[in-house]
Amino acid sequence: LTIKNERVFYSALLSVGSNNQELNLIVDTGSSDAWIPSIDANIRASLSLSNPCTSYGSFDHTQSTSFNFNLSAPMFYLAYLDGTTVRGFWGTDTVKFGSSSVSDFSFAVANLTSSDMGVLGIGLADLESTSISARPYTYENFPIRLKATGQIQTNAYSLYLNDVTAKEGVLLFGAVDHAKYIGTLQSVPVVRLADSYMSKPRRLLIVMHGILFAADDEESIRIDKPVVALLDSGSTFSYLPLDIILALANNLKATWNKDMSLFNVEC
Repeated sequence: LTIKNERVFYSALLSVGSNNQELNLIVDTGSSDAWIPSIDANIRASLSLSNPCTSYGSFDHTQSTSFNFNLSAPMFYLAYLDGTTVRGFWGTDTVKFGSSSVSDFSFAVANLTSSDMGVLGIGLADLESTSISARPYTYENFPIRLKATGQIQTNAYSLYLNDVTAKEGVLLFGAVDHAKYIGTLQSVPVVRLADSYMSKPRRLLIVMHGILFAADDEESIRIDKPVVALLDSGSTFSYLPLDIILALANNLKATWNKDMSLFNVEC
């Protein structure tokens, strides 16, 4: 699946329904639900610079003969860490990308949202919004559904973002492209927080043991401090403990910009 570098997020083009309605969705490893804006959605996106129904696409479920309401599911509601909120209803339909087709895929249709773009959440099933509802349950989200329908052999994926200036990358489901990296592929355990009531991980959390900055003509900067970090393709920034930020700023000779509330680094 080709993903497009939108500078502050990565998007994927999918076709939904019997009439192949095209939508660009944010690829998000930090959430697990897929949702798309309805054609008649009330969209309160403060940063929207264009018509949300045409810029990224919207979905008219009445025009898809293969769409089915999920009447047994609770109302869809999701709140992201950046303040984005979404409300809508659940249904199933056929989703296509490239030469692949996924039937009876569960997703939400948003009729009230503060974002003008839908999300393809590909995180772990226990993070699905239905798992914290009044009657909690999990369902087959996108990677799980791909495996269930025989599209892939294992519930896994690899995300290749290419160079920072590249216009496109690749989201490969069920496999790893060994031509996309140099050296030996390393595996690290996915962990859960110590105070979590869950018996297994809900998020793609790993232990980051430190940070190493290395340049060809400068001395390397190494900060050793274990911290739990979330692998989140839908997030623009890295969020680190204050002492690590201050150590980085000091080593990089950064100056504090009071007006922007940011550190400036000469490059």
